[in-house]
Amino acid sequence: MQAKLETNKKIVTCLNGYCQHGCDKDIYLSQIKNWEDRFQRDAVKSVQIPKQLQDIIPFAETLNPLINVHCWRVYLNSETATSVQRSEEAENEWRMGDNSFLRSSLLYLNDKEVDIPCATTEAKNKNCLDILEEVIRCFKQFVDGIRRICTSLQHIPVKHILQLFSSIQHAENDLELLKPFLDPKAQQQLVCILSFCKSSVQIRHVCIGLEQLHSKLSIAYDSTLFAAILTVTESTTGEECTSIYEEYRKQIKEHFSDNILTFISYYSSSSDLFEFLHSLTADDIYNLQEAVNDWDETLVNTKTVFDFAIVKTFIDRSYEAICVKQQQLKDQPFQLKLLNNCFAEVWKNDQFKDLLKCLESSSLSVTSIKRIHLELTDKEQSKRRQIVDILQKSTICFVRILHYDATFDVNVELPPGQTTTTDTKKRAKLLLADISELRDRARLLEYSSNVNNRKKSQADSEHEKERLQNFVEFAALIESTIEYLTNLYTSGHPSVGNFLQGTKSFLCIDGKYDELQQDNTKLTILLKDWETNLCNMYETHISLTYFSDDQFWQIEDYIYRRSSLADPGYHLLKYIG
Repeated sequence: MQAKLETNKKIVTCLNGYCQHGCDKDIYLSQIKNWEDRFQRDAVKSVQIPKQLQDIIPFAETLNPLINVHCWRVYLNSETATSVQRSEEAENEWRMGDNSFLRSSLLYLNDKEVDIPCATTEAKNKNCLDILEEVIRCFKQFVDGIRRICTSLQHIPVKHILQLFSSIQHAENDLELLKPFLDPKAQQQLVCILSFCKSSVQIRHVCIGLEQLHSKLSIAYDSTLFAAILTVTESTTGEECTSIYEEYRKQIKEHFSDNILTFISYYSSSSDLFEFLHSLTADDIYNLQEAVNDWDETLVNTKTVFDFAIVKTFIDRSYEAICVKQQQLKDQPFQLKLLNNCFAEVWKNDQFKDLLKCLESSSLSVTSIKRIHLELTDKEQSKRRQIVDILQKSTICFVRILHYDATFDVNVELPPGQTTTTDTKKRAKLLLADISELRDRARLLEYSSNVNNRKKSQADSEHEKERLQNFVEFAALIESTIEYLTNLYTSGHPSVGNFLQGTKSFLCIDGKYDELQQDNTKLTILLKDWETNLCNMYETHISLTYFSDDQFWQIEDYIYRRSSLADPGYHLLKYIG
């Protein structure tokens, strides 16, 4: 019974696959249904296959194995009655030495799904047997053409093979199903050719990526193989393509994991990304991460920049591991398989588990990230220029402000024409907040590689460090002066105004600000003496502890002038009774 059911399934598959438009298809299907019904009523041994269905079985056994072969479906679809005739003529020409059969019969079609029996759709009046006989003729021509290709791989161009396997994505499955019709050696060669064509873009990127790694890290590689891979075209013979791919697989593919090959391919497909990464320092990456939170950019978000940072960290650690390995090898060449080991060892860190996703997002956003970095660099250069300008020549004065969280501030003014940046032109005076920001930048520059790695002589680098240290001290002096003024004012010292703008200003010329330092020393002594004196007065007059800031002088002014009862001094005296 099982054998008869299998036969039934074969016939149905063949009719549905090749005879969709047969004029008597419904008759066959009706007979099949009646045959199936008899299985339910009669004894299995007594149920015989109808004669009409028996005629279908030889066709089914021949054609059904190819029903899911995509290239066969495309070929059958392209074969009309006239194309069959042209194929026969082309076959005669082939026997005479002309291989135009491959150019005429195996038509190159776009990779799209098609109805299998299109060769018969125009003959709707044909019965199923006639249709199947036509399909068998096409099948023989198809198999004959494949076998000719297999025997001609030494000189046949790759493009003719691609014309047969028009859908490269289905080629591997097609070859497996066509194995009974192929010579084993030729089948392996076709696998190599189609595998190369399927991955040709990545293979080329891998080779170029390895060349770039060689130029950066002095890695040994076979330049002849890489050159051969890059010269493969559709005109290359099948045998040559097979030889090149087998060598690629032997030297490269077998030594690298798929993930690492994909990573290396980015050196070529996203060469601008890696050029940019190589130009950045760890401090640049840190600055990008700090800046992105405040950056008004729809194409770049925090995650994108952090993905970018992960890629940078990975290549830095990998290069470091490669350099260590090269030192261990000393004069021995650094082979490609060792490159895979170094990358793989670094990749084990959980931080890099989504490295390829990070690479993809970084590659897509590299232009925007470059723009952010450029603006950050411009700002850094602007701040460097401001630091230099302030130390070169500036005027410093302290001012009293009416603000709830601060009492005093500083105005640092640069001479007209000395500044060149847009921000400084808009605001000629730099306040304490600006000086503090510049001080923070100076500290970063002092301790970062931005100083050490710049292309300057040792003397110039040391001079720049000294200048940055000088500015940090300058900013600290301003902050301490404001702190002393605030404390003196809060504790009610009468001569705070003598140190403010309009009364006193200080110069900073060529990094020297002696007057400011002297004034700061005076304020230090003055505050210490005043605090001692004030404590003594508090012990004698406890009521004074209720007053602060300029309330002392409001009371004194009222006592001497005896102005109206609306005077603040009067109410302060009233407050203490």
